[in-house]
Amino acid sequence: MIVADANILVGFVCQPERRVCSEKARALDPVWVLPPLWRHEFMNALVQLVKHRHYTAAEARNIWRETVAAFDGKEQPVDMDAALGIAISHGVSGYDAQYVALAEALDAPLLTEDRELLRKFPQRAVSLEMFARRRP
Repeated sequence: MIVADANILVGFVCQPERRVCSEKARALDPVWVLPPLWRHEFMNALVQLVKHRHYTAAEARNIWRETVAAFDGKEQPVDMDAALGIAISHGVSGYDAQYVALAEALDAPLLTEDRELLRKFPQRAVSLEMFARRRP
């Protein structure tokens, strides 16, 4: 089981150059869980992709629907008190702390491309490339 950061989902769904590595990671560990926050962050990423003309509004709606369907039921509640403590003690956003708190609660790796999380949580956070490499 892994906790996937929203930026991993954006890469998995929207960036063909990262999709191959994402598919490999999902094949190695198909149980991906996410905090409910992922929907908000993913939607915001889609809005930005439309704003910068990478997708049309119709394409973004289709991507939204397909991604929600693919990850529906994969959400896990987050201990928000723990997330607040992590955010304060490590100087990360409350959003990022939710991913870390969930990963810690589940004793699972946090799959992320967020450089700050990779640096501040080296025992928990792992990049997509490193995750794929460290698995047999």
